[in-house]
Amino acid sequence: MTNTVTVIIGEADGAPRRWLENIPWYAGMTVLQAMIMADAMTEPSGHPGAPDYQPQCDFSFRVIYSSMFGAFVDQIGGKSARGGQYWMLYYYPKGQAPKPSQYGVNEALLLEDAAGQTMIVEWCFEAPRANHPRAALVKTLANRARS
Repeated sequence: MTNTVTVIIGEADGAPRRWLENIPWYAGMTVLQAMIMADAMTEPSGHPGAPDYQPQCDFSFRVIYSSMFGAFVDQIGGKSARGGQYWMLYYYPKGQAPKPSQYGVNEALLLEDAAGQTMIVEWCFEAPRANHPRAALVKTLANRARS
């Protein structure tokens, strides 16, 4: 059995969750690389302006890079931070509880599992939870991105 990645996009406004399964995993893969693959696997129907655009397939995203903090995802599917809500990252092995990321998307490694499990990359559009290790940083970078 091979390792794979599933990307889940969850929005707080009640919109249906989007997910893309069976993204091929490789050694040293980061969350950013998984997002790039998810975006590429949904071309062209997942991109606004495409003749056959389907919002449920939209895995497009925008990254802002800071030399001090690394890559920061501030927009997914055309939806940017607003009203105290941000794209918060969780990644974890399938079947386990979601864990907030302590790292930026370019540093968060999706580790190999000998059993060939699926790693979940989950994005939640929400107000940062008090216990999220990167809550203050997310707010700082999002505010910097808007200015």
